[in-house]
Amino acid sequence: MKLVYIKGSVRCAQKPQYNSRWGCYNHPDNEKHPLNVVVTDGNDNVVYPPEKYVMNTGLWYYLPFTDSRSSNLLVFTDYAQPFYLDKYATIKIWYGEALMNFRNQDNRGRVCVHVWAHLM
Repeated sequence: MKLVYIKGSVRCAQKPQYNSRWGCYNHPDNEKHPLNVVVTDGNDNVVYPPEKYVMNTGLWYYLPFTDSRSSNLLVFTDYAQPFYLDKYATIKIWYGEALMNFRNQDNRGRVCVHVWAHLM
């Protein structure tokens, strides 16, 4: 699955210096795990990123070669354990802290994305 950035910004703190496309740019609490946009099914079960990449309860994670501020794409692949979606099923795009109701009182922003998936 691939998320393609269209417009907007999100951040995990009130200061605009942390604006990003996919999480929180250069925030001291999340420098090593700066991404926080997640994909869920219709019941809010996290589909991407895989659990092994998630750092804490707030669903912060890291993806190689992905910058939270400048990358145009978030690409999730797991060919060993593919995710299957029924026709007309719902997927949701969340800010991880909002989904988990984890320290989300200072989160700001909204990002618009296109969602692409490989159909089999």
